[in-house]
Formats: sequence, C-alpha cells, structure tokens
Amino acid sequence: MISSSTHAHRAHFPGGISEFYSPFGGRVVKPGEVLELGLFKVAVTDAYNMTKLQRGRPVHAKGEGVGYVVDAGGVRLYHTGDTDLIKEMSSAGLVDILLVPIGGGSVMTPEEAAEAVMLLRPKITVPLHHAEKRQYVKFRDMAYPYTNIIALSNS
Repeated sequence: MISSSTHAHRAHFPGGISEFYSPFGGRVVKPGEVLELGLFKVAVTDAYNMTKLQRGRPVHAKGEGVGYVVDAGGVRLYHTGDTDLIKEMSSAGLVDILLVPIGGGSVMTPEEAAEAVMLLRPKITVPLHHAEKRQYVKFRDMAYPYTNIIALSNS
C-alpha cells in the first residue's frame, strides 16, 4: 500500500504504512515535483500559513507542508493540505474535486475556503478539518452556489 502525508503531525502521519510520500519522511517530496504513479500523475504543491500564527510564527511554515494535485483518468483532484488561501493555489488550475480544510486557527477559515472554491471552480468539494458544525454550515452556505459539497461524518 502506498500513502501520502501533507505534513508532520499525528493526525496526518500514515502510521503502519511501509511506503509513503511526504515533505518530512518516507519518500520526501517538495513543491514543484511531479510523480508518475501508475495511472496517477501527482503534482506536489505548496501549503503553508501566512496569517495563522502561534508564538509569532506561522502554524504551518512554508516548506514544512505540501498539497497534492492528482490527475487520473481525466479527473483532477486537489488536496490543499493544511494551508491558508495562498497565491500558489491558482497554479492548480480548474479542478474536479477539491479537498479543503475549513476550520480556521491553523487552516483556512470558512470564508477563505469559499474563496478557494471560487478560484478553482471544483465540481465537488469535500470540506475537511472543521471541529464545529457551524464552520461547515458557514462554508456550505457561501460555497454551495459554486460547487457540490460532500460532507464527511468524520471531518
């Protein structure tokens, strides 16, 4: 089994997986790399914070995390990783499926995530990383005119 991780902390580390891609271990990847994995073409993208600070430093500093744009069978999926709304997102182009964090604190706020939807125009969006239902509802209400939203019960 092959897996990937966007950055190094317990909630994102693929424990028990022998082969994985990440910016911190396993097969180390960096933004700008493109991986050919069978039928999948995976572009590694930037993921970082500019406005979410902890002790004066970004929670996710540039270079410590990544996102992934996966192309397979004519479908483009973009997992942004834990990030703010950053200018590098536009390099993903239009996407079919967007996995986007909406919790605020260390990732995009619902408003920033809705802006990402408007930028990338995904057909389907899966909001991740929200701890409170109100964050999901706020995002859903802003983003729904621009995408179809799938709610996971375990975000």
